Amino acid sequence: MWLRDVTIQNLNIDDNGQMYDVWIYLTYLAAHTKDIALGTASVGFSNQSIEWIAQNGDGWIQYPRIIPQQTQLNNEYRELSEIHAPGVFKPFTQTLFIDLSENPDSLPVPIP
Repeated sequence: MWLRDVTIQNLNIDDNGQMYDVWIYLTYLAAHTKDIALGTASVGFSNQSIEWIAQNGDGWIQYPRIIPQQTQLNNEYRELSEIHAPGVFKPFTQTLFIDLSENPDSLPVPIP
């Protein structure tokens, strides 16, 4: 089980991490399980440049952004990845919030 190593609440972004402090939650889970591997995963820049991530990372998970901004980040990351590791696939993905409706004809609406 992976927990995101992000702040619990950041009022400057729409992605408020998780409900519990990651280290306390991991400690709780470790004390109550024997069969699950536990770890953390940082999301976004983690105080590194895009070039550093492209050169040293195996992939990149980013926060949801408006499409033009996400496209620009993805393109820049792919270009730098190809420079630093030609021919090596380094995935780029973003977190996604969805709330599935029982109505297959319902239109998408923002999640509050």
